[in-house]
Amino acid sequence: MKRYIYSLLMVIVLAFCGHAYATITSVVLTPSNPTFLSMGNGYYLAGKVYTFTVQVVDPDLTAWNQITEVVLTIPNSTNIQLRVWGITGTGAGNHTLTIVSGTVGCASSIAGTWNNFTVTFTITFQWNTEESAWALNRNVVASATTTFPANNTLTDTKLVSYGVCASIRILNFTQDGVASDGMVNPWHTAFNVTGTVVYNVPGVAAADAVNLVADAGAGEITNAELRRNGIATVTNDVDETDGLILTVPLEYFFSLDNTPPYSQLGNHTWTVRITCSTAGGPEVSANSLTINCDVVEITNIEIINGGGRNALPNYWRSVNVPGTQVRVTARLQWAGTSVVGNTTVRIQDSEGNNTDVLIPNGQPNAIANITYPAVAAQATDTITYQAISISGGAHDDEQNVAGRIPQVATRTVYWDNADPPGANTPPFTTYNGHSQTATTVTVNWVVLPNAATIDGDFDSYRIYYRENPAGAWLMLDRTIIAALGNVATTQATITGLIPLTNYDIRISAVDVFGYEVVLANQITDTILTAPTSVEVSIADGITVWDDSTFGTVATNRPLRKTAIRVNIKIVTATVDLPDEVNIIAAQGDMGDLPHIITAGSPIAASYSISTTRASANTWIGYIPDTNPIMTLGSNVRFVIENKKSGTSVYIDHNSELNDDPTDSEYSFAISTPTQFTPWPTRILNNVITDKNPTCYPAYYLTDDAYVEITVYDIKGRPVAKLLDNAFRKGGQNIKEGGWSGTNKANNKLGVGLYYIHIRAKRVSDGKVILNSFQKVVIAK
Repeated sequence: MKRYIYSLLMVIVLAFCGHAYATITSVVLTPSNPTFLSMGNGYYLAGKVYTFTVQVVDPDLTAWNQITEVVLTIPNSTNIQLRVWGITGTGAGNHTLTIVSGTVGCASSIAGTWNNFTVTFTITFQWNTEESAWALNRNVVASATTTFPANNTLTDTKLVSYGVCASIRILNFTQDGVASDGMVNPWHTAFNVTGTVVYNVPGVAAADAVNLVADAGAGEITNAELRRNGIATVTNDVDETDGLILTVPLEYFFSLDNTPPYSQLGNHTWTVRITCSTAGGPEVSANSLTINCDVVEITNIEIINGGGRNALPNYWRSVNVPGTQVRVTARLQWAGTSVVGNTTVRIQDSEGNNTDVLIPNGQPNAIANITYPAVAAQATDTITYQAISISGGAHDDEQNVAGRIPQVATRTVYWDNADPPGANTPPFTTYNGHSQTATTVTVNWVVLPNAATIDGDFDSYRIYYRENPAGAWLMLDRTIIAALGNVATTQATITGLIPLTNYDIRISAVDVFGYEVVLANQITDTILTAPTSVEVSIADGITVWDDSTFGTVATNRPLRKTAIRVNIKIVTATVDLPDEVNIIAAQGDMGDLPHIITAGSPIAASYSISTTRASANTWIGYIPDTNPIMTLGSNVRFVIENKKSGTSVYIDHNSELNDDPTDSEYSFAISTPTQFTPWPTRILNNVITDKNPTCYPAYYLTDDAYVEITVYDIKGRPVAKLLDNAFRKGGQNIKEGGWSGTNKANNKLGVGLYYIHIRAKRVSDGKVILNSFQKVVIAK
């Protein structure tokens, strides 16, 4: 029993002692009031110092080292927890402060005795302190722990409504001058970016500027820096007390890249970075300001209306035709959209004339009446056009020289003032001669030298022709021959003509404005059409080559070196025949160059040999063996010249097929020397029958002579005339064209005996050198 009572008494004593000697009697937290901003809410602000105190009373302590710690906890996104501990010595100056969590600057001090002391926390909220939004009645907690006579802890909690702000924004963030609408071009004038640095909290006002908060004090911001796209420093403001004034210098954006297509074009953002006295910076504004740098690009310049012709980038217009306009298409180069704001594009020509084109806001293009240049009469001026300035619109007026305007190639307008195609002197272009057939004439000319430039307004060549001398003029142009509408055309063929007829020809041209080459400058010619057909044979007195053998090389037609007789039979669809027929001969074979007829005329190395008309449509000529081209082993070629009314047409072997007198020249070879036996005068095939219906007078002439051949009946009456004083070359055997037993009326004579009288008079003196009668029998 005694033992029980003793134990009970000991418990009571121990309990009494623990209450009286081991309890902190009070912990009193005095939080610092947050800074109340203009919207009415309190914030702990970066750059400001706030003082929190914690008073601790513990009457049982006997020394400072019996105090374990004093802790202050301020709720935040990352709680701010401060711990004072390791108090030794006098306590006031000998302790350790630890920032357990959160990012702040802090100093601490202790005042009083170990039984009743106050810890003061001087807290600086930094620019890197974690932020939190304003909240109502947050629990700020202070605690104290001591160890004598046993460990014990006491806390105090105070309700504080606050947020923490360690960031900035720019209030009234704007740009002035050319940038006031947020759009500039690279060559902008200087402008300012302005605003006020305030704390980044909802509802902030100018009164909440960082430098104006009373206990932050002027000088918190040591520098304000304008940054483009978050990285590039543009300019600084070292005195922000009166608000930000950050000047963007002249042509700042151009300085970033001065080479087209200008990589700096596009949207950019301004931010402000401040350097502060308080640690944790620098700090960049939470908000930004956008600026767009772009240029107006001219994507097309078109000359429209006013007639003429277009072949980009060239145009042809007449100063005498009203209504020519210019259409300008533009866009923003980077954005690719239509211009912003009413934009004026000035188009200037190479003579200094200006045309202003106003493109309305949001429209892709606009049209204006072009300023006409001054052009001399009968002339064409080459004038170029380009944009030289852009004004108005959101992107301002600094694109004021052509070099600052991205644009299409210059446009060229050939302005015509009554200037017809070609030269304004005769002839308007070079004539390249002509060729002809029996029913066609082909004329040739040189293409206009300025066909792609000043004569680009060409509309058609015109070919005028008439039967010489008094026929009515007819005209061919592009409406009849489509090729005449092509300036590159260099020939035209007139069809439906009459054989062996002279035609007057005029070649002209007209442009799209109706200006035609004046008559004095037109090409003129008179051209004789060819006969319907020409048959040619050649003979050396023994060998005869007829028309069908030509068209091959000369060696296929060998002849002796003697006077070569050329028989020419001309057939025409009309009664008209040439006034004169000549042989134009030269050495060489068909196809050799130069052709006998070059550029419409015989070459200098050719010889003109006359012929004699032997019958109604037959001419005979001789190429004498004394002519220089008649050398043994050489080739000789020739064409036939028909002349009518002084105009010549040249004929080769295939002139019935085409109008080219050079592609099938007649030719033969001088292959053997003369080995000649004179013929006796006789009649070859002197009995005319149905099987052999033709006889041929054959004879030899010692000299050149005029020959008559007459047929008589048995009573001595003339019944037919085969030759009438026809020229024949001497020194060769001659076989005349045949007689088929017909009279002068071409009627068949009766069966019987007839005489053919061959009589020749020498050309030189008229002496009869041959006088012979030969018998012919018409058998049936």
